[in-house]
Amino acid sequence: RGYLPFGGTVKGFGTVDTADVTANTITSNGHGYANADRVMVFNVFAETLPAGLTEGTLYFVVGSATDTFQVSLTQGGAAVDITGVGDLFHQKVVPEVYGGQGQITVAAGQLVLDATAM
Repeated sequence: RGYLPFGGTVKGFGTVDTADVTANTITSNGHGYANADRVMVFNVFAETLPAGLTEGTLYFVVGSATDTFQVSLTQGGAAVDITGVGDLFHQKVVPEVYGGQGQITVAAGQLVLDATAM
């Protein structure tokens, strides 16, 4: 059992190796993120999350390149100091703005469960 952010379409697996630790980058080929995108990172089952990152924390993408990106705690801020190697799952988070209190309603037949991360 687990959880993922609601509304994010861009997702994938990433790694942090020794070179990435030096540059504070996450390597994920063709990740599709742009600077200022919001992402969450999650531990991959039986793997170690890179030291310096916290599972479930909302980060902003900075330093985005084709196959690497950095994360910051603030939009346009300094990259988080990644101090150890590891693996992770990442997903874009799309904030929803609601006009008032209520609950999320999904029309019959419109709920799609995506099991690509399994």
